[in-house]
Amino acid sequence: MRESGSTVVNLRAARRIGRFQVYGELLNILNSRDKDIAYYYESYIPAFDTTGPSDGRLSRVVEPRTLRLGARVNF
Repeated sequence: MRESGSTVVNLRAARRIGRFQVYGELLNILNSRDKDIAYYYESYIPAFDTTGPSDGRLSRVVEPRTLRLGARVNF
């Protein structure tokens, strides 16, 4: 089984100031709702699978639009 592909657009900018680097990242700029990863295998969750294990697709959705800021020091 194959899952359709997806595209996620990210942006990163950084500035070096002496030993320091400050940066900002904007992840998932277009706020995609696609799947980040998908698997097909047998699974069993007792609360949901009353008839026992079942085969199927399990996936995780791409994280929503996120802004990250940070700093790094080189010693």
